[in-house]
Amino acid sequence: MDRGHLPPEVPQLHEHEPARALHPRIDDVELEAKSPLPVAIDQAPVPPQKPASSNAAKLRLMVLVLSFGLVGGVCLLFDFLDGRIRCREELGAAIGGAGAEPVPDTSSGGEDPGFANILLDRPGHPASLALRDLALRLILEHQRCGAKVFAFVGSHAQAGNTAVALNIARAISAHGFKVLLAEFPTPAPGLAAAAGLPAKPAPPSPWGNKEADPESAVEMIPWVEGISEDRVRSSFDSFLASASKAYDAVLLDLVPFARSDIANEAALKSDVVVVTARQNVALFSETRNIVESSAAGGVPAVTTLLNFSRPDPLRLRALTLLATAQASASILHERFNVRARETGVSLLKKILASRAWGRFSRQLPKEKPASPAPDGPPAPASEETPDKKP
Repeated sequence: MDRGHLPPEVPQLHEHEPARALHPRIDDVELEAKSPLPVAIDQAPVPPQKPASSNAAKLRLMVLVLSFGLVGGVCLLFDFLDGRIRCREELGAAIGGAGAEPVPDTSSGGEDPGFANILLDRPGHPASLALRDLALRLILEHQRCGAKVFAFVGSHAQAGNTAVALNIARAISAHGFKVLLAEFPTPAPGLAAAAGLPAKPAPPSPWGNKEADPESAVEMIPWVEGISEDRVRSSFDSFLASASKAYDAVLLDLVPFARSDIANEAALKSDVVVVTARQNVALFSETRNIVESSAAGGVPAVTTLLNFSRPDPLRLRALTLLATAQASASILHERFNVRARETGVSLLKKILASRAWGRFSRQLPKEKPASPAPDGPPAPASEETPDKKP
């Protein structure tokens, strides 16, 4: 049908616009009448014709901040849940002190077969210096406190405990002390191979496999498979008593306490316990358990040694940035104090030189000068005499 030829009685669509606009207002009036609380609707909300500004930049910034915050939060959570020991400070927390000097890693990766002979092959290596430092500490403990039995306990497998004990025994022997190194029961004996000794069958006595170190004056007892652990347990006290009399220092190579009760018993009967832990492998909980067990058993001295230590580039960078920020903050703090002092002095001078301060100071009451005291001693106070009766 043609819209222009509509009958005159049919209204056009635009004539319904005013009536259509009245419906929202009628609904608002009805809502105001039925509401139990006073409600006033001024105008129905309408969408803006043109937005005032765009918040796209704010949304991008929020996404950027949240992404970095999420990554940082995940890293912090992983760092909190990771129980591995990564530095000397974390290992020292197990004993409440710094512990011994860490032994740097001697290889670029993997195991170093020459670590057991590092004192002989590379005496100037940082690892050799750290091992000699620990040996001197043990010698001082022997001279000052009479310590003779030194137990080296690995906090876990592959901690390098046997190689450390062998190097320390050689370092102590180089100072003229008579040293005995005994390897206690272990599922993987390594003392004979580390010292270059030939393999031998199990002797009748647990302590009858005594041999001399081909590279030093140290005498050692490597562990040989086939020896009964019950015989070791029953004869340990007599062996330790006789060894303490015959030698200046007796070093015990022990496995973790969780793997052998003989190691636990031997450590409790020693004078010093050295807990060795490998960086990024040893768990803090295992090391802490060994330290607490030794201290509870009455061991006079306990220390820790971080073995195969490597510097963490990220940690070193963070410490460098922290030191730089601390130095910058100190300089800024000093400059701020100087500037604040100069500003305060100049402001005080301006206030004292102002007219307002002059008027205020003239209005202040002036104190009268104190009269000088009369010459001579003060007159005695008159005493009132009681009235006499007439």
